[in-house]
Amino acid sequence: AFASASYDASLRVWDAEAGKRQQGFKVGGHTRVVRSLAFSTDAEVLASGSHDGTCKLWDAHSGKLLRTINLGSHVCAVAFGRDFVQDRMGVAFAMGHHERLG
Repeated sequence: AFASASYDASLRVWDAEAGKRQQGFKVGGHTRVVRSLAFSTDAEVLASGSHDGTCKLWDAHSGKLLRTINLGSHVCAVAFGRDFVQDRMGVAFAMGHHERLG
């Protein structure tokens, strides 16, 4: 499977072999563009990071929202630590904002 994100603030999980969206998996939940996606090492959880300042954790099979983490700034990247499977705590975030220089 692979995941895609969109400027319409949605994300989808696709069946790589069939080239089709997984049944029932097209979710919204973010209010601004989704910039980053990552699967957990066991492929059970999908993390999404958005310009709305949140990271959301989703069940990668059903699309059910598991948790929302409010970070307060654009989330540019999300990644899972290798220990996430055991403790469900190892999620890393990179945040940023736009600034004009000069």
